[in-house]
Amino acid sequence: MYANPAPPPAAWWGTAVLPPGTARRWRIGPFELHLWLVQSELRVRTWNHGDPLDPNLDCARPTETWDREVGPGPRQPAWTRETRFRVALKDPGAGVVLRPKMPDRAVIAGPREPLIVAPRQRVTVYVSVPLWIEAVDPASRAILFERPLYRPSDSWFGSSTTEGELAYASRTTARLHPDALVLLPHRAISAVEIHNADSQSLAFERLRIPAPELAIYADSQGRMYTERIVLGRRGGDSEAEVKIEPGAPPGMDTAERISEARQTPTRGKRWPSFGAILRVGGEHV
Repeated sequence: MYANPAPPPAAWWGTAVLPPGTARRWRIGPFELHLWLVQSELRVRTWNHGDPLDPNLDCARPTETWDREVGPGPRQPAWTRETRFRVALKDPGAGVVLRPKMPDRAVIAGPREPLIVAPRQRVTVYVSVPLWIEAVDPASRAILFERPLYRPSDSWFGSSTTEGELAYASRTTARLHPDALVLLPHRAISAVEIHNADSQSLAFERLRIPAPELAIYADSQGRMYTERIVLGRRGGDSEAEVKIEPGAPPGMDTAERISEARQTPTRGKRWPSFGAILRVGGEHV
């Protein structure tokens, strides 16, 4: 539906200053947010639509009518999933801090076609992960609310219906170069380095991204990246190792850390099998 957009002209995160009695709106891909400050309460209204490739970005625009209807633009899907609520604030003068957040569950990224890693090869696969938006009171640092910018469907990832975890499912092109990815304002790019030290080729259809354990970085163009994930496979379905490399991803030395991980990463986490991380055709590798 959409062409590959240019990098975002401005970041949507940061401190949102809301003079009393005024309303502002944000359009972040398939998500629209309205904030209205009235005396000591923040009124919040959000909408979503179902297009995961929506590239639109429009930040902190004044909106005069709080109860206005949100309608689709040309060739855009209809807005759905409207929510409204109010947040009581003791001192609303400092505004609200908006920031991106990784999903609260692991994301199972499914390539459109299986990717084969040749024996004794290292490859880096780039996948994009949908983000949440979090609003924080700058005075108390309390989280006021959070919402998914695009909510993926639920997915079960495990060896059986009783052993595994509830996760989110996300389709990906699994590109081998970040420049080939479509850059969207509601998604972050994760670089996954795969070491196949086995004598057999490795093919997979689903890849587990430990989203709650990843921090988010951003460059000067507003593009977002997570910390790098390193997966190691020694032989067959033997024990596998997952590492989260701290710091900005390679080539992003000037990127700033804009959001912390939800959970403390387990450095050098070992899994009982590589199939606990990658799956092929519905079966473990």
